[in-house]
Amino acid sequence: MSYLEREKVPCLMQPLVIDVGPNSELIARPGQQAKVYFEVTNNQDQVVLVSFRCEDEKTLLVDMQPRSAWLNPMQTATVTVVTRAPSMVTADYRDLITFTATSSGRKRIKKTAQMYVTNSITADNEEPRLTYRYTSDCTNVLLGDCRDRTWTIEVTAQDVDSGLLQLTSIPKGLYFPNDYRTGTKEPVVAVYGASCCQPKIQITAVDLMNNRKTFTTDAYYAALSAGSISAIVLGALLFIILVIVVIILSMKMCCKKKNSIDLPVYRSPHGNTRER
Repeated sequence: MSYLEREKVPCLMQPLVIDVGPNSELIARPGQQAKVYFEVTNNQDQVVLVSFRCEDEKTLLVDMQPRSAWLNPMQTATVTVVTRAPSMVTADYRDLITFTATSSGRKRIKKTAQMYVTNSITADNEEPRLTYRYTSDCTNVLLGDCRDRTWTIEVTAQDVDSGLLQLTSIPKGLYFPNDYRTGTKEPVVAVYGASCCQPKIQITAVDLMNNRKTFTTDAYYAALSAGSISAIVLGALLFIILVIVVIILSMKMCCKKKNSIDLPVYRSPHGNTRER
């Protein structure tokens, strides 16, 4: 999202944003060394120095690198946090990891992640559930007026099996009104907004087992939601089936007419008639 667009929807942008990166290991066995990747993005229009801190409930943390980084506007730094669970564990448990980023302007944000330590990792092949709805769109906006109009979308993602790892967008800029713990199995709500000059967005949800669900939508075609498209496709299929049934019935009727032949009637000179 450009600076102009951020000015039009300022409530959707945060100075610093933290995401838990892909390939983060939030399901671990006892004795396993696991890595969690925290991605810190600077959404400000100036260079900032950001320092990092991490703590957890079960004292499983081993290392964190780097401890700080200079970030240019829209630049992202990846911080690697290393954990190790004790080998002698008889019961499964959860560790809550809290990562904090503080900028040179004393702006501080936090991100929490749930790590599950278990002896038995359950298979999860189901993709996360991902739905959306437009709260405003561009369906009645002329292309020449796109700079003066904005649109917003609300996205809901949930994974009830392993838990949700990521909910991201292209372009970036998802805003989470209630935040969320990475690894949660509860619904996660995000909001995105932009000008009608950039109406397209791609949303991706990823769970802890790296199953993913993606959709792409356009604010100029907001009326064609996933449900509407499904209804249109279903209606088209029913119409095609109806046409096929009519054609088959017509062909059967034609075949019956061909197989039903009227015998000629013979008339004798004496006025008697008989069939030949």
